[in-house]
Amino acid sequence: NANPFYQELIKTTGEMPKWNFHKYLILPQGKKVYAFTSDVTPDSPEILDKIKAELK
Repeated sequence: NANPFYQELIKTTGEMPKWNFHKYLILPQGKKVYAFTSDVTPDSPEILDKIKAELK
């Protein structure tokens, strides 16, 4: 019964959110989607490194 937006994220990433605060990093035009579990903080190196790499 998930919203179609979330159904597409689950399909694209192959990951079902396991808890609140599951995070997604979606690149422009949806070219790539990264999923992060709820224990990863928004300012974690794991997320920031992905953003920095994509900005290069």
